[in-house]
Amino acid sequence: MYRLRDGSHGSLVSKWDHLISIEPMTGDRTLYTDDVEVRSGILTPAIWMFAMLFYWHRQRRWQKLVTLRFSPLQIAGAE
Repeated sequence: MYRLRDGSHGSLVSKWDHLISIEPMTGDRTLYTDDVEVRSGILTPAIWMFAMLFYWHRQRRWQKLVTLRFSPLQIAGAE
């Protein structure tokens, strides 16, 4: 298993602890997990929702890249 931790904070977020885990599975499968802890006082629900949507979108993009064997993704409107 491989792990990468990114912890930070800022003016709006008092704690942003992001742990990425990559674990080989059977066959040619891999388990990729984002665990995020966010603390931002009264803004925590909004920041948490942003993080959930951001990482959900990123997971979808990773899955598409893997399916395409890491060929460049088509960008709408790009020539």
